[in-house]
Order: sequence, then structure tokens, then C-alpha cells
Amino acid sequence: MTPTEIEEMDKLDKLLEEASHVPVDLPPGLAARVLQDASAMSPTARQRPKLSLVSRISSALGGWPALGGLAAATCAGFWIGFSPPAGMPDAGAFLLGKEEVTLDDSLAELSGFGWDMEEG
Repeated sequence: MTPTEIEEMDKLDKLLEEASHVPVDLPPGLAARVLQDASAMSPTARQRPKLSLVSRISSALGGWPALGGLAAATCAGFWIGFSPPAGMPDAGAFLLGKEEVTLDDSLAELSGFGWDMEEG
């Protein structure tokens, strides 16, 4: 900033300081009405409609599209846990001690394409 701009800013600061100390004469009741209107328009004064528990949970999770995805993932997880694919051990039976987990060491899927070979 140039020195003249700094001087102008100082003058403006002094004028604003003087203006802040001058009392303002308002018509009677105007300040009360302005404050009443301001409090009525504030976001905390507005009453929000009461939402049900399902609506609050739905909005917290992201709405109905998110709940649809959550339901689909839950169903898929339940089905995979209930009837696992052939290569995956049954976790429920393993936890109950009804099944032993055996690992297949052949790994034909990897060696069939030579993916298990090292370079060099």
C-alpha cells in the first residue's frame, strides 16, 4: 500500500471509531420490534417437525438409496454365510466344531498359467 492509502485508511478508521460512540435515536419500540423479528427469524427459533426413528436413521445413513444398498449387501452377506461357495470354508460349522478346514495345496489355478514362476 502506498503512504496516501495508509493515511486514508487511518482517517476512515478514526471516522468509524467516532461514529460508533454516537448514540442512535430510534423511534420508541423500534428496537424491540427489530429484535423480536430477528429472534423469530433465527434458525434456532424455528421449530423443526419431529421425525420418526426410521426417518432419522434413514437420513443419517444417506436416505433410501443407501438403505437399499445396505439391504442388498446384508442379504448377500447372509446368503454367502449360509451357503458358502465350494472354495470357501463354512465359518458357522467351523465355529461349532463340525467341520475341519483343509487347505488345498495344489493351486492349479496359479500354476496352470505359470503365474507362480519367478522371473530371472
